[in-house]
Amino acid sequence: MWLFLTAGFVSVVQHRDDSSKVLVRSRVRADLQGILERYVDRKGDVVSNQGTDYPFRAVISKDELREMLGRSVADVDYGNFKIAAGDGDIREEIYHRVWNELRGLEEIGGTG
Repeated sequence: MWLFLTAGFVSVVQHRDDSSKVLVRSRVRADLQGILERYVDRKGDVVSNQGTDYPFRAVISKDELREMLGRSVADVDYGNFKIAAGDGDIREEIYHRVWNELRGLEEIGGTG
């Protein structure tokens, strides 16, 4: 699951050894740390794992993931996500490119 939040971008996958947990991964340490602190009340759980597709990782329970998702939904107070997340910086530009690329899905999904 990819999560684009105003606090950052993370990828969430099943923990391979514990079905009650997930691995939350990011390309930016500050994104992962900020999301964990803001939505799960956890600090210092980020591990650096260079040489992987997402170099920063943390393990959280599925209950904590549910809490994180609920809190992030409660934070929605903007009319344009890309602007709210980027605030005029490079992140806004990157998110806009992702948005534009995802428009390609319309070709496989039709218009009706």
